[in-house]
Amino acid sequence: MRILGRGPDISGTVSVPSSKSFSQRCILYAGFSETEARIGPLAFSNDENIAIDIIRNCGLNLVISGRYIEISGKFSCPPLINVGESGTSYRISLGLLAAKGCRTEITGNALLAARPIRPLVESLERCGARFEFKLDGFPVIDSEGANIENCAIDGSLSSQYVTSVVMASSLKADRSHIHVLGKSVSPDYLKITEETLDQFGVIARRDGDYYTVTRKPKSEKLYIEIEGDFSSAAVMLVLGVIGSDGGIIVRGLNRKSTQGDSVIVKILSDAGSMISWESDQDGDYIICRKSELKKITVDADLYPDLAIGLSILGIFSSGGVEIKNPGRLRQKESDRLDAIVRMAQRYGSHILLSDDSLEIRPGKEIKPLNITVESKDHRIIMAEVCAMILSGSTGSIKFHHEVSKSFPDFFWELEKLSVDIKP
Repeated sequence: MRILGRGPDISGTVSVPSSKSFSQRCILYAGFSETEARIGPLAFSNDENIAIDIIRNCGLNLVISGRYIEISGKFSCPPLINVGESGTSYRISLGLLAAKGCRTEITGNALLAARPIRPLVESLERCGARFEFKLDGFPVIDSEGANIENCAIDGSLSSQYVTSVVMASSLKADRSHIHVLGKSVSPDYLKITEETLDQFGVIARRDGDYYTVTRKPKSEKLYIEIEGDFSSAAVMLVLGVIGSDGGIIVRGLNRKSTQGDSVIVKILSDAGSMISWESDQDGDYIICRKSELKKITVDADLYPDLAIGLSILGIFSSGGVEIKNPGRLRQKESDRLDAIVRMAQRYGSHILLSDDSLEIRPGKEIKPLNITVESKDHRIIMAEVCAMILSGSTGSIKFHHEVSKSFPDFFWELEKLSVDIKP
C-alpha cells in the first residue's frame, strides 16, 4: 500500500468501525450462554472474527447477513480454539470455558502467548480448573467440576481478568459474588462489561471490592446494536483538528457511550479545538476542524489507545502533548512507546522522556518525507499514516493489512478525505 499524496484540504465524511470491546463480549457471551441473538453492525475486524470462530467451534449456528451475525443453537465444549492475536477473546474465553466445565486446547499467535495471563489462570485454578501449558505458551484447560460462582481475581494488572471471571460466574449461578483484589485498572472497560451483561439480563454491580452478579436471562431473541469505536475514531478526529479547514465528519459513534476513550471529544474541546456533536436525519455525528490547540495531557494508564492518536498532536500542534505513565505503552501488541518516539524524531520533534512522562513538541520545520512504515501494530500503522498525511509525506505501508485487527476499512475511509492511496 502506498500513500501518494493528499488533496488541498483533508475534509469529508468518514465512518468508524464497530467497537470490538463491545462486539467480542456480546458474541462470546451469546454463544456460551446459548442466547439467540442478532448482533451488529460489525466491521468484521480480525478480533471480531476470532470471537466468531470461537463460538463456531462451540457448535453454535451462525448466519452472517451484511454487517450482522445471527447466533442460535446449543453450546458444546470445543476440543480446540484459536485466539489469534486477540487478548480480549483469549482472556474472556478462559473464564467462560471454565464455567462450562470444558477441556479445551488453546492456540494462537506467539506474541499473545507471551503477554500476561497468570493472574487469571491462578484465579480459575483456585476455583477448580486445571491448566497445562504447552511449548507454544498456550494452555490446555480442564475445568470439569470447577465452581466459578464465588471466585477472587486480581484486578490490578488487567480489567479483562475481572471481566472474564464476572462473565463466567453468571453462567454457573443465578447469584454469585466475585472478590476483586487490588486496585482495578481500566475501570471504563468494566463498565462495558456491565453494559454488555445488562443486555443479556445479567446485572453485575460493584460495591467496594466485590461484584455481585445476578442472572435473570431474557428468553426472547436479542437484537444488539454495536456502537462505533472511539479508539479508532481518534486518528480521524486528530486529522480534523490539525489539518482540515473544511471539516471532517465522523459517523457511527454513540454520544452517550460508556467507552472510556469517548473522553477524546472532551480532551480536544478543552484544548481549544473546533469539535462538536451535531445531529441530522441519519443520527448523531462529530464534526471537527483545524484549530489552534493548547497543550494536551493524557494518561496512558487510563487511555493507552488514545495516547497513540494524541501523540500525533505533539508533532504538529504548537501546544504539544504530554503522555503520563508512558511505560504502559510497552505492554501492548508492540513497544508502542518506542514507535511513538521514533515517529516524532523522524519529523524533528522535541522529545523529553522520563519514567513518568513523555513530552512531544513540534520542531522548527516539518518537511515532507518519503517513508516506509514497517510496523505490524495496527494502531501504530494508523498513527504513522496520519502523520504522513499531515506532513505531506509519501511512502509505503509494508504491513497495511494489519489495520484489519481493528479498522478494516481504514484506507478506504481515508480516500473519502481526498488522500491518494495506491494498493
